[in-house]
Amino acid sequence: MGFIRGGSRFSLSYGRQRAGIFCVGGVCRVVPASNGLTLSITSTF
Repeated sequence: MGFIRGGSRFSLSYGRQRAGIFCVGGVCRVVPASNGLTLSITSTF
C-alpha cells in the first residue's frame, strides 16, 4: 500500500523480503533481509 504526495512517495508493506540489490527507477540499493512491517519514504527535490 502506498501513496504519492508532492515530491514524496510513502509505502507500507508487510511480509518477508530477501536480502539483495533492489532497483527502482534506475537507482539501486542493497537491502537486508526483513520479516515484518516495512515503511519506506522516498523524496525528490
